[in-house]
Amino acid sequence: MKLAINQPYFFPYIGYFQLLNQVDIFVSLDDVNYIKKGWISRNTIADSQGLEIPFSVPLSKPSQNKDINQTLLSSTYPDWRAKWLITLQHCYGKTSFYRPISQLINDVVHDHTVTTIADLAEKSIVETCKYLGIRCAFGRANKVTKTCNGEARILEICKAHSATQYFNLSGGVTLYHSDKFIAQGIDLFFLRSLAQPYRDIPNTLSVIDIMMHNDPKDIRDMLTQTEIWKG
Repeated sequence: MKLAINQPYFFPYIGYFQLLNQVDIFVSLDDVNYIKKGWISRNTIADSQGLEIPFSVPLSKPSQNKDINQTLLSSTYPDWRAKWLITLQHCYGKTSFYRPISQLINDVVHDHTVTTIADLAEKSIVETCKYLGIRCAFGRANKVTKTCNGEARILEICKAHSATQYFNLSGGVTLYHSDKFIAQGIDLFFLRSLAQPYRDIPNTLSVIDIMMHNDPKDIRDMLTQTEIWKG
């Protein structure tokens, strides 16, 4: 069983989906503190000229003393969805895949059963995976009894899902130790994105930019452009 665990991000970059494409199950790490200056509720898109435009989801009293799954969407700015969709139209209205992707995004942000940033981010990830044909299953960390933090918590979740292989993005190289995973019968792997730029801007933008400009078949090819090594 191949497993990956990561905090849920709202329409994250292509490397996130390359990770999901490698595993059987992805667990959303939603029971850790919300990070105000992190990428959970914000990201970047670009206009037709390649000018990067940041965006963020308004939240209700976000605090690093609250877990991600306790951080509510704001009710003070109910029109943020409509305004953001207008921004997307200005940036991508003439792209080849504007119509299906704008509908996908509209369906995500207008799901009014969603109340927390964890819910919204996970929905954005799940719907993007469906569109791209990524077939991993999804779980949530808060469904696994929490007795520890850090690397021990990752191992706890791995064991709860009977994982035999754990995959992490390359940024976690200094966080995890292969001997601790091997002691639990789990092989540790790291993944680095090697996706080639499709226009003259970084591939670290939200996956929205890639989906607006590229055929799903071409994006599926990008999902395999990775470097994977054993920890």
